[in-house]
Amino acid sequence: MAHDDHIELGIAIVGMAGRFPGAPSVGALWRLLREGREGIRDLTDDELRAAGSGGWLDDPRLVRRAADLADADLFDAGLFGFTPREAEITDPQFRVFLEDAWTALEDAGRHGTSARERTGVFAGASPETYYLNNVLPSARGARAVGDFQASIGNQRDYLATQLSYRLDLRGPSLTVQTACSTSLVAVHLACQSLLARECDLALAGGVSVGVPQTSGYLHEEGGIASPDGRCRAFDASASGCVKGNGSGVVVLTAANGDLLVGAATSQLNIANGQADFHFSWRDSITLRNGTTVSNTGKFLKHRPPGLVVVATAEQQSNIITILIRIILGR
Repeated sequence: MAHDDHIELGIAIVGMAGRFPGAPSVGALWRLLREGREGIRDLTDDELRAAGSGGWLDDPRLVRRAADLADADLFDAGLFGFTPREAEITDPQFRVFLEDAWTALEDAGRHGTSARERTGVFAGASPETYYLNNVLPSARGARAVGDFQASIGNQRDYLATQLSYRLDLRGPSLTVQTACSTSLVAVHLACQSLLARECDLALAGGVSVGVPQTSGYLHEEGGIASPDGRCRAFDASASGCVKGNGSGVVVLTAANGDLLVGAATSQLNIANGQADFHFSWRDSITLRNGTTVSNTGKFLKHRPPGLVVVATAEQQSNIITILIRIILGR
């Protein structure tokens, strides 16, 4: 290789998996969005009572809506070496994310390669409401298996290392906690780890399953929660968000320019609605420009030259449109 030759490195997404409200897979989520449907649903009085919200039924502030995740109570314990009792006391967030990580590696065609590849895990979860509401109050809970065993199946500090252990993944394993940006920061850290050659493959993502899922919520004036239980992202009528439950994970690897042709084709097909949102090890998307992490602090009084501050839904929509056109070369 000549002295001035270089290899352009990017980060390729070679697999992914996820489960979302109203959509049990990534492909189902894409179809839901394409058809203009929503995953947030109305709750019945019986569901609210079962979730402990019966005392709020006459409160006019009660929002009877939920973005719940179907089948979060199901788990293939034997596949991952859990005893029935271990599975029973393990947070659904751990169980869901473990199954989705397995599916993502399967989508990437990378099962059975852990002995040959250093595979990192970068992930985060929401607070452990299952531990507080189900395990600790139960006589068959933590005391049945011991406090330590219960904690490593519930405390979110153990999310990444638990996954690495169960799937025999031999690489860096970091649990990430940065509130609403956790999954994106996890992807950033995974990219940095890959480019630093700390691992050959990386799983990155996040999971959130609050227990109970169907309690609704009381709307607070001036808060971030939607008063009617609907999200209207990038819309002039947007009035708040709804806490959702779900899981998402991508499989990343460092790649050179050889993967860029397949990446452009996949992006164009998806953007034009010509194909379902699905990737395999044969079709990769490459993130060529890298990632970074920053924070605006409490107040942005002195804006650096060239820094764009997005303050309105219209501005956000315009920037997203510009980025899509850049990606598609239009």
